[in-house]
Parts: sequence; structure tokens; C-alpha cells
Amino acid sequence: METNLHMEPHTSPKKSRKSWIIGGAILLVLLGGLATAYAGLDLLKSTKTIYLEAEAANLQEWETRYNEALSDFDKEVRPYLENPVHTSMELSDFSIDAAIPDPQAQLVVDLVKQARLKIDSDLDQQKKLQHSTLTLQLKEKDVVSAEMLMLDQTKLAIKLPDFYQKFAVIDLNDQEALKQKHIENLPKRFLDYNDLLNAVKISREDVVPVVEPYIRLYVDSLSDKQITVNNDATFERDGFKTSAREITVTFSHEEMKALLGKMLEKAAADDKLFDLFYTRYQNVTKLLTDSGYPDAEAKPREELKGDFLQWLDDRKKELDDNKLDYSAKMVLLVDGENHLLSRKLISTAPGDEGDVLEAASWKNNREENVFLKLAGTPKSDENGELTYAYKAAGTEADKKGTVSLQLKGTKDGKLETRFDFRTAFAVTKESGKETGKYDFTLNVEDQSGDPLALSGTIDSTLVKSGSKRETETGVKLSFDQAAPDLPRSIGFHLKGTEEQIAEVKLPDLTPENSFNLATMTDSEMAQVQQEVMQSAQQFMLKNMQLFQELGLIPQP
Repeated sequence: METNLHMEPHTSPKKSRKSWIIGGAILLVLLGGLATAYAGLDLLKSTKTIYLEAEAANLQEWETRYNEALSDFDKEVRPYLENPVHTSMELSDFSIDAAIPDPQAQLVVDLVKQARLKIDSDLDQQKKLQHSTLTLQLKEKDVVSAEMLMLDQTKLAIKLPDFYQKFAVIDLNDQEALKQKHIENLPKRFLDYNDLLNAVKISREDVVPVVEPYIRLYVDSLSDKQITVNNDATFERDGFKTSAREITVTFSHEEMKALLGKMLEKAAADDKLFDLFYTRYQNVTKLLTDSGYPDAEAKPREELKGDFLQWLDDRKKELDDNKLDYSAKMVLLVDGENHLLSRKLISTAPGDEGDVLEAASWKNNREENVFLKLAGTPKSDENGELTYAYKAAGTEADKKGTVSLQLKGTKDGKLETRFDFRTAFAVTKESGKETGKYDFTLNVEDQSGDPLALSGTIDSTLVKSGSKRETETGVKLSFDQAAPDLPRSIGFHLKGTEEQIAEVKLPDLTPENSFNLATMTDSEMAQVQQEVMQSAQQFMLKNMQLFQELGLIPQP
């Protein structure tokens, strides 16, 4: 068996296509725990029953974690999505350490260090109402501001009070009139995050009936002779050691080939599987077309179904390629409580042996550990490796740990891509206050340009009080001195609040405080342009010293 994990968008040879098939098989194998009904209750359990019970216990753990995460989401996030919310953000305390030979550019940098950006927003995602203001300060002085209103996803109003005291209104219901004003290619409505989320959301009730037949197919294909159990095994990693039960599931080339073939045949005749995807695709394209995005026309169902069947047929033909060997085995280590400590999927193809997947999760007293590795097999021309590691010690009130994410891509044995991110963190929680410190490094290297190396620190504070949350974050980034065209370091401070409110109150749009771009006459437009020009001149005079420092106006 041969698999590829590659970081570049190359056209894959047969080896790469085969890895996709095996990836699908891996997913089904990992979902094997759904088949709890296949686990017998007799004392003289078969090796197959022992394996299925281990998978069932692992699935139960994942369901518990999912329910806990969903409960946290419902408590911490959902109220801010379903109720009107006021948010504020302030970006300030910029620091830039760089060698700048141009004196004029240095003046600009010095001004940026004294800049402050403030954003306030009231948002009701249920009623589709939004009111936002933006203010840019320099040297503790308001320089320019803007105000924006959004109503019903069809009406947008913007005001720049330093230049004109009325809102400019775009009503998407006035498409024809807007085209006559040369304002074109507008949607019928403005989309938001919830629109897209609702279009693609999928529930457990949608997935389980579709996946269960494939799980049953996988379980029925297993026999006791494929599974061995060693009750005297040991799990050992990073100084932690414990007794474990080792369960090995072996697939010969013919067994894996037969299993994949049956799954492909079933998928070709499975309308429920195709509709699980097609319904979401149709929801998104309908949302986009109904909202006036012209390039989002959906393909007919039968056309997409034909493409899907052709893809499955191509995979079937690959199974008959005698040059490929699908031999593999999966090794599970479980503790005395049937907790899954580690799982490996290993290619056992002659001359191409190697780990394809490794996942481990264990606790050592108060220390939690998670490890994940995905890799290609040795014969792959285009290869890669992804590793993720998490380690945390302490309690929920006081926790310290490390996280790392590494990607490595090679071709013909030569390094093509390297991404290496590592962070050490310390988090404390007490009486509604959470503080965190994160020290990290990032190294990126590929063939397209110079390598990037930076380190940084993030200090954060979160204070919760009722329905109000206040955050403060300090960021400092330091760049490798060898990196060209980059400062030695940059930093900034971010302060924000988020609070549920009773309602979003928008100012009424009247002829006295707004003008409609679609319906205004040419003479009214000329009048607006004249007043804007006069205000712009006053704005320049008011901020003349600033513009002189920026080099936009000559010094006297």
C-alpha cells in the first residue's frame, strides 16, 4: 500500500489517487465504533467483538467531548449570536522597530505609533440590523470618522461627517435606477455569516443514517482471523508508561481491495450519500443566485451525479491496477478502562512499509497529551508529513503547556515546503477573569522565496461580568534579522468589549439626514459634490500640520 501526503497542488499520479481511496477507508475504519450492536456480551468474546467494543468505547468518548463542546458553545457563544450585541474595539500603542533611511517615511512611522483606531458596533443578527462607527485618531485627536447603517440586508447607508453631514444610501431594491447612475454589479442583498452557515449546516441526524450502512459493510467484512489481541502489551511515550491491550486488525491486499470495491459500488447506488452533499451545494448556490450573484448558477443534479459516478468509476479502475498493493494493518492500544491510548494505520505493502496515520491521547497524572501524525509512504515520489502535538499540565484554574504544528513536503527526496509553528502557553482563571500568555515561534520555508522566521508574545486578559465580556491583548512580533524588507519588530495593543443589549436603535433615514443615490437628480448630485469639495478644503486646512508632516503638503 502506498500513500501520498503532499503540500503542493500538483496533478497527482496514480499513487496520489490511490492515497485518496485509502484515506476514505481510514475514515470508515475510524467510524467503526458506531457498530456497537455488533459487540457481544458473552464472557468468551471473539477477537472481533473485543475490537468492536474498543471502537464503541472510543466513539462514546468522542460523543461526550462533542456534547461538552456544544454545551460550552450554547453557554458562551450562542447568546451573542441570537441577541442584540454591542461591541467595541480599540487598536493602539503601535511600535515599529525598523531601519528606515527615508526621513519622510520615518515621519509616517512616527505618526503611526501615535495612531488609535476605534470601532463601535451594534448588531442584531436576527433582525439583520447593524450600526457601526469608525474613528481614526492621531496624537489623541480625532482625524477622520465614518458611520455605517445596514437594514434588512438590502439597504446600506454610509456617512463621512468630516466631508458631508448626510448619509449616502444604496437601496438594493433600486437596481434599475442604480444602473442608470452607473452603479452596477450589485447583489440583491448583502450576505452575512449566518446565511452561509445555515446553508451548509449538517446535523448528526443527517449523517448517521447515511454512514451506518458503510460501517455495517466494514464490520461485516471483518473476520476473527484478521484480528489479534495481545493483553500483555505496553504503551510508552514521553516518559509515560502503562500496561495496555494491543489489538491488531490486518488487511491483505485482496481483503482491502475487496472492501474498497464494495464501498465504491455501494456509493454509486447510494442516492442518500450523494444528496447529503448535493443538498448543501444546492442551498449555497440558491442562496447566492437569489441574492443576486450571477456567477453562482447551480449545475443540474443529474450533471453533478454523472461527474460523481465517473469519479467513482475511475477509482474502481485504479483498484485493478496490479502495480499497487493495498496491504495494511491497524494497531490499537487501549488501557484497562477501554480508553484508546493510540491508533496506527500502517502500510504493509512489500518495500513500501511505513506509518500512514498515528494518533495518541493519554493522561499522566494532571498532564494531558495529544499527538497526531499523517505521512506518506517511502515509495511516494511526492511526499509529506504533518504532525501536531499538545501537552498541558495543571488544572482548569492554572494550566501550562505547549502546542506544535509542523508540515514538511518533499519531492524526489528534496525539501519543498516546511512550516513549523510552536508555542508555550500559561492560562489562569479566577472569579470571572482569565489571563493568558503565549510565546511562539514560526518558521516557513519553500522554494518560491526567502525563508521567514519570527517569534512573538501575546498577553491577553478576558473579564466576564454578566452578559458583558472585556478583553485586552498585547502583541509583539520579532523578525529574523536575515529577513529582507522586514522590521526588526512590531507590536500593538487591542482592547475590546462585547455586551448583550436590549435592541439595536438606528437613526431614521429622512431627506434631512440622507440622500438616495438611485433617486437623486443630477442637480442634487452636483450640489452634494460641491459641498464635499468645500468640506475637503476645510478638512485639509484643519489638518494642515498633519499633512505637512506626511509630505502631502509642502512645508512653508
